[in-house]
Amino acid sequence: MGDGLADRGDFAERIRLQLASRYRDIEAAVNGARFAIHLAAPGLDVSLPLAPLHNDCLRRPDRAGELISSWVATIARQLTAVPLAEFAPSRLLWCVRSRSYVEDLGRGGELLTRAVGTDMVAFVSETMPGSVMRGVPSTEWEHQGMTGQAIGALADTNTSRRFDNVVRRLREPGGVPRDGWRLSGDILFQGSVVMVPDILAAFAQKAGGDVILAVPDRSVIMAIPLAAETLRSFRHRVTQAHRDAMNPCSVELLITDGASLRSHDEHGAQTRKRLPLMAWLRD
Repeated sequence: MGDGLADRGDFAERIRLQLASRYRDIEAAVNGARFAIHLAAPGLDVSLPLAPLHNDCLRRPDRAGELISSWVATIARQLTAVPLAEFAPSRLLWCVRSRSYVEDLGRGGELLTRAVGTDMVAFVSETMPGSVMRGVPSTEWEHQGMTGQAIGALADTNTSRRFDNVVRRLREPGGVPRDGWRLSGDILFQGSVVMVPDILAAFAQKAGGDVILAVPDRSVIMAIPLAAETLRSFRHRVTQAHRDAMNPCSVELLITDGASLRSHDEHGAQTRKRLPLMAWLRD
């Protein structure tokens, strides 16, 4: 076996090379954090833990080569591609989550994404029965002859339609709540309101200027006018909501002028000299 047995990284790389050599149509990659090999191909998404094999080799180093060869040969049954799922275009929505959430998904690299902020990203997902959703990998819509542009446009339309009621509520007569807005009710997609241009415009129109937004939980949106008297406590309330969240998303603050959306940290860097008294917002 050589010196590569004790080192988990070297061990994982040896396994990866053997799998790549034996199964040439499958992409093999080491997942160091989980000590596993991730195998991907059209219709295939498998993560193979290496700890059991590694422990077996450590116990019987004289047979390590034989154990590895046998393991590589016997996993073929796990590598059978499954038929590609048929998604419903009417169920495609933008789903907003933290970047770490998307990076941890088995096929996160195959999702159609849009940047939301520094720490948040939106990806195209499909709503499923029972308050469940799943990310839709590119292999599925390419199999149906669709382009990423078309998939993104469908998600735009469906997401806007899902939150028509939010636009109507924001456009109703009345002032802005003293502590801003807190929107909840959609346990999977509430954060997706930041992907709807009409909602951003309605927020800014109601506030009469820029609005700060946050998605501390996947089911909660918090927003407040930049000019609000209670702005100082907003970040603290966002942080607390994130700590209390059943399904935390991000503590990042976003800012919109009604026509665009960007990270508030970027906005702060651009306006630091012009608004020195607002430095506490960046703490």
